[in-house]
Amino acid sequence: MADIPTNAQSAIISRQALIDSVLDVLPRSLSDQHKLQLKQLIPAYFADVPVEDLAGLSPDDLAGTALSHWQLAKTLIKRKPKQLIFNPSFDVHGWQSAHTIIQVISADQPWLVSSLQACLDRAGHTVHRIIHPILNVDRDKNGTWLSVKSTQTKESHSESLIHIEIDAISESKHSAIKSTIDQLFTTLALIQVQTTVMSEHMAAIADSLPNTEHAQFVRWLDKEQFACFGYTQLLASDGFSEFHNSAGILDCTLISPSWNIASLLPAGLDATQINQTFCEETLVICKAGQASPIMRNEPADLVIKASCDNSGKVATLECIVGLFISGLQNESVINIPWMRERVERVISASGANPDSHIGKAI
Repeated sequence: MADIPTNAQSAIISRQALIDSVLDVLPRSLSDQHKLQLKQLIPAYFADVPVEDLAGLSPDDLAGTALSHWQLAKTLIKRKPKQLIFNPSFDVHGWQSAHTIIQVISADQPWLVSSLQACLDRAGHTVHRIIHPILNVDRDKNGTWLSVKSTQTKESHSESLIHIEIDAISESKHSAIKSTIDQLFTTLALIQVQTTVMSEHMAAIADSLPNTEHAQFVRWLDKEQFACFGYTQLLASDGFSEFHNSAGILDCTLISPSWNIASLLPAGLDATQINQTFCEETLVICKAGQASPIMRNEPADLVIKASCDNSGKVATLECIVGLFISGLQNESVINIPWMRERVERVISASGANPDSHIGKAI
């Protein structure tokens, strides 16, 4: 008697049958070389898509999805990101979808998918499906696709192919999405290039803080729990009205200016109020007055460090814009510098034993 396939074995069989059906409907006009490239690509392209999702689409639509993305990715010059936005129809493209399709090819880097989702959400678009294979692609010196490698080699590069489906929109609105995605890649590239510079600014802030817990907190942020996007200084000499010594997204000479003083300080806040605010706290953690440009569609996090002159008045505000990482809520508060000191004071004031049930609850 033949063995009865397990659920895992059945899923493998079903997936392979689906992949075979996709390969069977590829255009017969493809050259042998291109057929081989697609035979390598298609199993890897759909590898992380649940079988039930694949089964809900026709082989023609699955083949069209992969073929379109491969055609976009066939050439990638200097690893510069490319994108395609279209409404597929069977008459024009040989496959169809009820959604508008966004396809992107890019060198793999952090925050790509989450940032694309966030910018689409901010623009009011609902995301229905994401396919995101990360492939080791071997290209020739002209950037032409040669093959997909199972592991990264000296000749191959890790590349992200991102397929996103949103509510169908008219072609007249595609250019707005393209501009948004172009701006996103510009922002990501700037942050990546200036990561070291911004980390140096955070280290300098930590070194300048007289409070040891404050200093350790800033170092902890830079090391583990905070994605830094921009840095700037605000000076009392010009009424805290201009950015100085800026980096990342706050450097208006490197990126289209969208951040301003109101993004960092409440409107109408004058020097007197600033001195009152920072007279006791030289380090403040709060939310910025503007949404984060990447990762999540929410207000950016803001770290402000105040430095005073000899008269005790605030002379400089150093501002760091970024986001706390999503796993921060799982961090024990006793492991967080500065926060642990406050918790210890509260427990001490309560009179509870720190190891008791009440102490741990606090």
